[in-house]
Amino acid sequence: MSKKIILLYCLSLSCTLTIYTNMMRDMAVMMGAQLGASIADTIVTNEFAEVAAGIQKDQTNMTIASKTFVSDVQLAQQTQLKNMINLFGAAQQQVSTLMNNQTSIMQQMQLYMDSVISLQVPTQNYLVDPIDYDQIFTNATMYTPQGPTWKNIYQIGNWQYDETTNSFWQMQHVPSTTPDAQDSATTANITADAYQNSIFTEWITRQPYEIVCDITLYQVSYPFYIGVMFNKSRWISGDSFGIQKYRTLGIYGDKNNKLSLSFAEQLTPTPSTKTPLTATTIEPVYPLEQIFNNKGAQRLPINPALVQSLQTQPLTIHLKIKPAATAIEYKIWFAGNKEPQGYYMIKTNATSSANLKKSGQTSITLTGAGGTTYSYNVVNDNNMYLYHGIGFIAPGAIAQFQLKGPQQLLFNQKAVQIFTTETANYIKQQQAAAQTKQIDAPLLPNSNG
Repeated sequence: MSKKIILLYCLSLSCTLTIYTNMMRDMAVMMGAQLGASIADTIVTNEFAEVAAGIQKDQTNMTIASKTFVSDVQLAQQTQLKNMINLFGAAQQQVSTLMNNQTSIMQQMQLYMDSVISLQVPTQNYLVDPIDYDQIFTNATMYTPQGPTWKNIYQIGNWQYDETTNSFWQMQHVPSTTPDAQDSATTANITADAYQNSIFTEWITRQPYEIVCDITLYQVSYPFYIGVMFNKSRWISGDSFGIQKYRTLGIYGDKNNKLSLSFAEQLTPTPSTKTPLTATTIEPVYPLEQIFNNKGAQRLPINPALVQSLQTQPLTIHLKIKPAATAIEYKIWFAGNKEPQGYYMIKTNATSSANLKKSGQTSITLTGAGGTTYSYNVVNDNNMYLYHGIGFIAPGAIAQFQLKGPQQLLFNQKAVQIFTTETANYIKQQQAAAQTKQIDAPLLPNSNG
């Protein structure tokens, strides 16, 4: 064979082998793909089965856990509810016990108040905001030397203790009536400030005593009253009537500029066929209410010229009072005059409006709102002598009160000296603080507004 033929044969054989080889490769690829897919399908099927089994197991566990959770919650709710019921029951029992105890205490309080309060009115009239009253009483303590505690309950006027003269001053003029009612000094236009412009100190004693006091009058506007309160009732929680329960002796100037020495004490309405106790007649008749209605015991007319001289000089009045259960004895004289040798007497169960009855009961007529008059059957409380508080009252006036007896109610000299030093130091501290504030003011931010 020629070389060309042999070469062509070889080329033909090579091509044939190449084609066969490619066919074999393609077949192998096809077979491999089918086998791989089969294997992959098997793996996926197995994995799906495992996942499904896991999900089934988780669902079973969740079902069991949910049932357990619901059971636990129900059990916890039942337990908590049972505990709450038990707790509430115990609380109810405790409240019931406390209420029973409080009821018992209130009954004891009522029995006590019935035994110590002389006013003949229902006990419930005393139980009015006792906490508020006690707070007022506590916060009413005046700044004085160590010793007797003085109270300024209503903060009317400007009551202050003066250590330089060992006396009390009411330094702010507070009219007794409203400006448009000066022509008629009836109860209707007497302001509450008139009844409340006072200070007092509580005191207990079983020994006879004499009140000695100098009153210096500086300014007045008619009507006015300056005097000494004595046999002042003690503080009782919620006793709104007892606050005004006292006797008083002093100088009264009425709307007509008439001056007189006046005495009055709290009177209590009593039931009768004409004036049964009702909501409108149950309140006591206060001392100033009687005096401003000219129904107090008016004694010893005083020369109006004495008060007129206030324009040039103050007027000093000397008072001595001996309290007793059914009568008081007193002396009164003005500066520059001699002290009277004897005492005058006022029976405490008599008024200028009616004669004393054997029963100790009398009648009194007062003018109320709109000029309406009210007639009372009243009886005084002779057991007021159980109380010995002393105080000063000055509606419509600027005045100075210097208590000189009884000795138990006076500030001793050592206490006054200590108080004087404390007051001086306090004033210096306040002045220094004010000066410092004034100096520092320009340095503070926003000092110029």
